[in-house]
This record gives sequence, structure tokens and C-alpha cells, in this order.
Amino acid sequence: ADTLNYNTLKSSIEDVDTTEVIMQYKIAEASYESALSAGSKIIQPSLVDFLD
Repeated sequence: ADTLNYNTLKSSIEDVDTTEVIMQYKIAEASYESALSAGSKIIQPSLVDFLD
């Protein structure tokens, strides 16, 4: 039973579709960078903020 579970787990890790995983990673990376960019524009301090 343990051997079957190990082989099933090993198969789920090793038998991935590399192209699909890379595409998912690139989509997540683009979303993350967009969120950082939007956040930095919203929070960007101005000279007036420093003078107060």
C-alpha cells in the first residue's frame, strides 16, 4: 500500500505538462508584477507629503 501511494505521488510530481506549468507560471508572474506596479502608483509619496 505504501509503495502504491509513493508511486502515485511520484507520478503526480514527475508527469507534469512542462509547457502548461510554464504558462501558468508566466501568467502568475505577470499578474504579480501588475499588482506591484498598480500598488506603487497608488502609494507613491509626493513632495507635498514630505513637507507636511
